Amino acid sequence: MIRLRALLIAIPAILACVPGAVRAQYPFGKNKVLYAPKEWKVLETDHVAIYFYPDERAVAEFVAGIADDTYREFSRFFRVEFDRRIPVVLYGTHHDFGETNVTPYLVSESTAGFTEFVKGRIALPFSGSYPKLRHVFRHEMVHALMIEKLRVVMSSRRRWGYDGPPLWFVEGLAEYLARPEPDAEARLFMRDAATNGLVYPLEELWRIEGSYLMYKVGESVVGYIATRFGDEALTVLLENWWRYDRFPVLVERTLGIPMRTLSDQWLAYLRRRYYPAALDRRGMEEIGALLSPAKSLYEMHPVCAGGADGSGRVFCVGWARGAMNVMELERDGGGRARGRALVRGGSSVRFESIPAMRSRLYARGDTLLFVSKAGAEDAVYVYDVEARRVLRTIRVPGCRVLSSPSLSPDGGSIVLSAIDGGGKSDLFVCSLEDGAVTRITDDYYDDSSPDWHPALPLVVWSSNRCRGDDDSYALYVCDPAGGGIEPLTSGGFRDVDPRWLGDGTGVLFSSDRAGTPDAYLLRDGALTRQTNALGGVYSPSPCGDGAFLCTAYEAGGFRSYRVPLRDEASAAPAGGAACDEAEWTPGAPDTASSAVERDYRMKLGLDFIGATFALDPDYGSAGNGAQLFFTDILGDHQFIGLLGTATDDFDEVLDKLNVAVTYVNLTRRLNWAVGAFRLAGYTGSSLDLIRYERRTGVTAALVYPINTFARAGIDVSGTR
Repeated sequence: MIRLRALLIAIPAILACVPGAVRAQYPFGKNKVLYAPKEWKVLETDHVAIYFYPDERAVAEFVAGIADDTYREFSRFFRVEFDRRIPVVLYGTHHDFGETNVTPYLVSESTAGFTEFVKGRIALPFSGSYPKLRHVFRHEMVHALMIEKLRVVMSSRRRWGYDGPPLWFVEGLAEYLARPEPDAEARLFMRDAATNGLVYPLEELWRIEGSYLMYKVGESVVGYIATRFGDEALTVLLENWWRYDRFPVLVERTLGIPMRTLSDQWLAYLRRRYYPAALDRRGMEEIGALLSPAKSLYEMHPVCAGGADGSGRVFCVGWARGAMNVMELERDGGGRARGRALVRGGSSVRFESIPAMRSRLYARGDTLLFVSKAGAEDAVYVYDVEARRVLRTIRVPGCRVLSSPSLSPDGGSIVLSAIDGGGKSDLFVCSLEDGAVTRITDDYYDDSSPDWHPALPLVVWSSNRCRGDDDSYALYVCDPAGGGIEPLTSGGFRDVDPRWLGDGTGVLFSSDRAGTPDAYLLRDGALTRQTNALGGVYSPSPCGDGAFLCTAYEAGGFRSYRVPLRDEASAAPAGGAACDEAEWTPGAPDTASSAVERDYRMKLGLDFIGATFALDPDYGSAGNGAQLFFTDILGDHQFIGLLGTATDDFDEVLDKLNVAVTYVNLTRRLNWAVGAFRLAGYTGSSLDLIRYERRTGVTAALVYPINTFARAGIDVSGTR
């Protein structure tokens, strides 16, 4: 029979389509939406199987080119070999990555990749930068090899259940091995933590677990252990894992010193290394005026709207109520700074997700430009801050990820950075009049943060086009209507986030050329350092004739400041970029060309076995048994099986057998499932008639995610 329960489920599913239900559903969770199915391929090297779709072939070939060398490097370090290829699932953009079924959980924008523990799968998105992709791939490969090392060590000692290392050690080891030397960002975070009392003893690192600081602290601790005791000590720690159940005991027996002593010595090392920086660097409140609320932790990309004297309104991207929002920074009646949400992210289809780091705001007069994910892709919103309404929505066909829009001098076009479907991060110009899109750059360099000159047909932006396989960035300019690309700065540093001054005579930008990100002014070929902050300074933006706004990382948070503009005659020359003459393209031809490509074929593997208790929804308990979960590599095909019996007598095993199987298909936007079951057991209570019943039946379900916040679904079942 068909149960009435199917109709009762269908009614609320239909109600979920109306706007009121969309808002009501938000606090209870979000949906994963596969907006378009993918034609998966597999690229196999000697040690890695790369799962990709044709649009991202360049990304897949790049990973194939570095995969085997990376595997051999870490295999030697861990002294372990895989007996199978490591599966690596690639996604062309972070939005595609958010649709993954490799994990059943929602993937946040801050997740750069992950390695799951069941099948040892690595999942990675392409963020526009091939050097960053290399680093994240190496980081996740460390996880895969470390997990395999622990499995081999423990299984060789017949220990099947065990706890893993603390998270700071896991992530710290991955960061330490993925990058030969700590970069400027790692030093920045550690210097800030050390000088602001944010570094805890090793036994108390749980206080920062899950934060980005934990990664950098872990990298520092692991690097300190390697410096003191050699890289060999890190491998021996894992090889001794079977001996001890507590990490502090393992450290003491392996390194020969108590963990408390190791912690004290590491903290003393941090003081020796980073305290001297306080002598020639200053806190941000000595440099400029704080605009963020005193207890806030995140306000990024501040811009000034109107007011040539710097008295205009200040907008930024800020964190509030569990999501990123477009905020206005203002003062209350008592003169205290406060943040007011102008556009709330994360609670509607229109403003599904406002990017935290990758995209800046742009302001001119009462017009504000910002980016938000809206459905399958990003959109640029032209927003009237006085009327608090969207004037226009702009999308770029073929590009799911957009960043940092900037308005042309005549207000008729915008320039922005976008990631297309083919592994390229380039610049585009969009006409506000007819929606026409013109591509300015078309290569494999990471072109980001463009800004239009206030009066001339010139665009300045940041790019690693000096050397595409290097993580250094320089500033470049060009006429978007055509013409050559000219470098403005040298390519040996990270020169990012450029903004023209209001009169167009110079460019503000952030650079780590002094070892830490600071604000600089480039004018007439000369550089003037604007800040010497103890933390780091990002995203400088002019505000009036004599000041600029910026974000500074200090005391564990990103906050916005207004800083006086300096223009000293003794500034150092900027220099031009000495770059490679040949255009860079991704991939290592020798390795990538030897890889074997094939079509993806579903192959199921066992994910989980567990004891379960079978329960009929209408008639109560029906027995127990084992539950088995099988999925394919992509997680798109899922089989769940149940096997058990409700008897204590071997003679009745088959008669009282409990068996059920369900298949779930997640390959398209419309998810569906079918199943069959045979459940037997006793039901009732001592106050009622206890009876034995056997029930067989089938079930089916359809679920259609309308968007991130609403879905329609129905399930039916028939029993006998």
